[in-house]
Amino acid sequence: VLVYGLVAACFLAMWLVMYAVLWIPLKLLKLMQACACSLGCSRPGATLPASDGGGMNFLQLMVEVPLLVLSWLHYRSAVRALAIVKQQYFRKAPQPQGSETGEETRRWTNFLRDSAEKHGGQLGQDVILLTLLTGPRWNTHTNVMLCSIPKRTGPLTLDIENVIIPGFSWQIVAYDHNDNAVGEVVAAHGGGQKVRLEVDTDAEFVQLWLRSYLFADCHVAETPAVWSGEKLLVRSEPYGRDQLCFNSHLRSQQRVQHLAQHWYVFPLLSLRAYLPSWWVRMEYIPVGNPTTEWIYGIVREGYDLCLSVDPLMFEEHVVYCTIYSRASMPTTSSHEVRQARERLPVTEDGFWAARIIRKDGGRAEGRGLDTQVNALLVRTGDLVPQSSTCQPLLS
Repeated sequence: VLVYGLVAACFLAMWLVMYAVLWIPLKLLKLMQACACSLGCSRPGATLPASDGGGMNFLQLMVEVPLLVLSWLHYRSAVRALAIVKQQYFRKAPQPQGSETGEETRRWTNFLRDSAEKHGGQLGQDVILLTLLTGPRWNTHTNVMLCSIPKRTGPLTLDIENVIIPGFSWQIVAYDHNDNAVGEVVAAHGGGQKVRLEVDTDAEFVQLWLRSYLFADCHVAETPAVWSGEKLLVRSEPYGRDQLCFNSHLRSQQRVQHLAQHWYVFPLLSLRAYLPSWWVRMEYIPVGNPTTEWIYGIVREGYDLCLSVDPLMFEEHVVYCTIYSRASMPTTSSHEVRQARERLPVTEDGFWAARIIRKDGGRAEGRGLDTQVNALLVRTGDLVPQSSTCQPLLS
């Protein structure tokens, strides 16, 4: 941990020095880009592809490369250090013993809710850093709740309460200590009171990640409880939209170290047409979730993000969208896309991500849903050209 921590700190210091050196060239390039836009894109309805934001020219790339490399090295070193810390934490953390009466059970661990309650509605910087290193594309639409289960000999078998509430979608994904998905379970509509989760892995412990989504007019729901045989391990509890209020403060809590960690993401997406798609996805979405289909790209200051969704998708799916700064901090709170065509304002350069989930919590990934959501960057104040067809996105 100490070695990786020191390496990450060294790369951070190098990035800060390089950023100070290149600050003026970066500002000049941004000014040149704005001038080129006003001159070359003066016609009404000027658009850019939302997948890569129009790419990056050679001069911009040359200025960005030193910061890109240092940013990526700093982020990867910090992630490695955190992985070691997590292994040690989950080995020592008290595990739920469970009882038939539920007297020895515990709540789902909700770091975000607990931190917001402790800091008057805002998150502590330690929790922000932890989240940006674990799931860097901040999910503003749910609080991921955790539970660590010790792994004994043979497959791990758990029973999950089959919670079915209109406007409430939930998924539990099991991960090993390296954040690899090793199992999943969702609500079984038309099933019994419980659904079964079986995990077969050599890991010493299994992390259960509960993602609860409230959509339409649902504002509060009960999270599913977890049993091991007849023993209740994790009890049910209310989950409401009020637990997401801290998202509106995140951008104001951005720090320079957050920018250093995620600076490389913007040029990565800008050049995605020339890079292996699997690698771009792995960097942008390091923690996979088979119950979510992802679509993502670039946003630029001076352009709005315009989404076009096949209306038939809304029958069985929910579409969420978040816009991020270059530090991967949300500039918008949770936004549920409810119309076939929507336009989201952009306040600065950064990137965006749309999450598509099934209303019943089932698998959404790999089912072609990304072809039913298209996007364009349209200059602020302009109308979307009638002759323009939204460009399919690279997922």
